[in-house]
Amino acid sequence: MSEELKPCPWCKGTELSLSERSHNNVMLVCENNNCRAEGPWAKIEGDADPYTIALKAWNTRPAKNLEKLADDKAEKIIEWITIADSNEESHHTIKKVISGLILKALKQEVQS
Repeated sequence: MSEELKPCPWCKGTELSLSERSHNNVMLVCENNNCRAEGPWAKIEGDADPYTIALKAWNTRPAKNLEKLADDKAEKIIEWITIADSNEESHHTIKKVISGLILKALKQEVQS
């Protein structure tokens, strides 16, 4: 029996594509153009199906990576925001607030 696809933790989308790179690494990427969330890279061992390996990694979402995921997503959001004041301290404050909100949402997602 194949593993069921969990929706994207960011946009709740279920349209994903397989991304592959050298050294037998694969991951799933959300196809929602406003999201483009990426799953963790997973190593393909032997003759294992690449999609199945990537799907298992996508569905795992370990809690220990939540803070890094939140920081990475906050960084992307800051890139999208046009800030008139280019003060680096403002960017740091905004990132901290956004990261905190994302971390809270991720923790709720993992608990459900």
